[in-house]
Amino acid sequence: MHIELVDLLRCPNGAHEPTWLVASASEMRERDLVRGTLGCPLCAREFDVREGEADFRQAADEAPAAGERDHRDVAGIPGGPHDAMRLAAFLELGQPGGYVLLDGARAGDARELLSIADVHVIAVNPPPGVTDGDGVSVLRVGDVLPIAAGSLRGAALDRAVHAGFATQCARALQQGARMVLDASSPAPAGMRELASDEVLRVLEKEAASSAPIALARGPQRQR
Repeated sequence: MHIELVDLLRCPNGAHEPTWLVASASEMRERDLVRGTLGCPLCAREFDVREGEADFRQAADEAPAAGERDHRDVAGIPGGPHDAMRLAAFLELGQPGGYVLLDGARAGDARELLSIADVHVIAVNPPPGVTDGDGVSVLRVGDVLPIAAGSLRGAALDRAVHAGFATQCARALQQGARMVLDASSPAPAGMRELASDEVLRVLEKEAASSAPIALARGPQRQR
């Protein structure tokens, strides 16, 4: 796990407000945390990092496997250079930098995407064969996404994702960032549709509306 990603991670314990985590490293490889723990300063829960993979499933209120989804091939993006190119275009990754979340089976395109786009990939519950390191950070999660709001440049979600998890991913996106969903998945609140077909939907995070500002008349100047 890329050590700088720690700044974006949050404790998934819903009993308190989202808070940052403290990393304790037992083994580092250049800028990657290979083995260690992530600890919450509020609830004292710890999350293991093994072979670079951070495991947040133990903190879920539900059974550890509840958030895991099967790794079927994703219709429309079965994997490979052509499909990674489409994904880069859908997420508008022409400029370098930032973190992109690939969920479930879509994380199978992580390496191909990195050969096209200069980004860092967060692979959430990826299929076998997707390993941590060299631009990929692997997170194992339950039904809670432990990523701070406004952190992600883009996200592509597995077809089996549930609406609550999609809403959390939308919250983690930066303003104007894009999300790719299965065509049958509903759009989370605050996301507007840019394009769709029988397979996929491409959404964009809208700007948050601010509360109206009351204007008061100032004191009249005496003449």
